[in-house]
Amino acid sequence: MPKLNFYTFALQITSPDSIVSLPIKMSAVSRMRIKSLRYTTASTGNIFMLINVQGWATNSVFYDGNNVFGYTKWLILSPAISTPVLFDNPYNSSFDVIQQNPISSITSFRLIFSINNSNTISNDINVNNMIYLELYVEGDEILDEKNVLND
Repeated sequence: MPKLNFYTFALQITSPDSIVSLPIKMSAVSRMRIKSLRYTTASTGNIFMLINVQGWATNSVFYDGNNVFGYTKWLILSPAISTPVLFDNPYNSSFDVIQQNPISSITSFRLIFSINNSNTISNDINVNNMIYLELYVEGDEILDEKNVLND
């Protein structure tokens, strides 16, 4: 059985639609979890946030009465403005996404956030109101190291 590598990537998100480039190239990526998230609501009337890590197969769907949308994580939000949202998903909990056929190679991916199933939330997620996110990713091996921090 191949040795598994586990990596935690801490991200600062300034746009509801972001491309994330990983500092390393991973192969056989099989599982991922959103480990933690910190965000402050910037508008009123919030109900929920959907997080979609595009390109990852998922069985989680949201139905709005007309359409079905895939997502990776669902978080409940406060309807009040300026309310901190703190989410922590410890390492011993289940994964948000499990790939039946592992991704052969990954260096970047797209993160899409929506609030109340709306993607027009640039007033909510921007350089003045960022999302801080930790992703925990598991793969079989590192194919190529680009900018790995030294211990």
